[in-house]
Amino acid sequence: MKNGYLHEKSTVEKLFYFFMLCLIGKLFFSGLSYYASNWIFNCDLNTIIIGKNLETNTLRAYKFAAVLDQIGTFFIPALVFCYFFSKSFLDYLTLHSLKKSLVLIVPASFVIMYFSSILMLEINQKIDFSFLGDEILASFTENQELLEKIHYSFIGISYSNLAGCILVMAFVPAICEELVFRGILQQLLSKWFNNIHLGIVFSAVVFAVLHFQFLNLLALLFIGIFLGYIVCITNNLWTSIILHFLYNLISVFTIFIEKKSGFNLQHFTEKTPNYIFSIVGLVSLLCLIALLRKNNLFSSTKEKYLQ
Repeated sequence: MKNGYLHEKSTVEKLFYFFMLCLIGKLFFSGLSYYASNWIFNCDLNTIIIGKNLETNTLRAYKFAAVLDQIGTFFIPALVFCYFFSKSFLDYLTLHSLKKSLVLIVPASFVIMYFSSILMLEINQKIDFSFLGDEILASFTENQELLEKIHYSFIGISYSNLAGCILVMAFVPAICEELVFRGILQQLLSKWFNNIHLGIVFSAVVFAVLHFQFLNLLALLFIGIFLGYIVCITNNLWTSIILHFLYNLISVFTIFIEKKSGFNLQHFTEKTPNYIFSIVGLVSLLCLIALLRKNNLFSSTKEKYLQ
């Protein structure tokens, strides 16, 4: 069975097979992580789901399960899909070598993405979701608060713990999620709709919803769309992987610094006037446009996505 022997299948078939691979991977590795946590850490992961027992051993079990979940739901399905449905793994995912021109684009892109996501988060928190009903809204809020509590508990004050958290909470999700959402799903949806913009938006919607953070939905949606266009413009998945990693890294460092020194970076950003973020974002946007024009990167992946 040679590499890419199913590449001539229709886009609808590829979408079906891809979702099935992700679903099977999710179910298998969820079960694996549950039993492995019981065996290795003597820990029942259901106690975390209901918000109990956030001791050290339980947190280690949850970190272990989180890594397995990322690998099983995203990384392995992406590899299997590319093996059967593409002739060239690296070309299909646009995992090309990172040129100097793209390295210069990353800082400006990150500033735009980060500060814009803060504005989106503030807008999201001001939206009145009472139409959903008290019970549904309370459930969304409770689930998100629990996730934030667990992630906050992950991070300690030692540098060895910080290194582990960077791996688990920043590096692994950036690689695994970008392979799926911007590497594969965005391409398939663009071909299905015969429209790159719809492909980017709908893959970003799936990306945002699957994070199960309803109160951060607009920020996650913006990040997904921004990363989608960055991949199209640069024709390189490494740019979105690096940006995704940096965003996660800031989140990890924010909690670490707060626990280590008591300085709350989130409260600092909340007190900063919005126009400061807007000015910084605008300047960064102008720099990004100038860099893109200078390096002739506006002609991107249209033919690749729609052929």
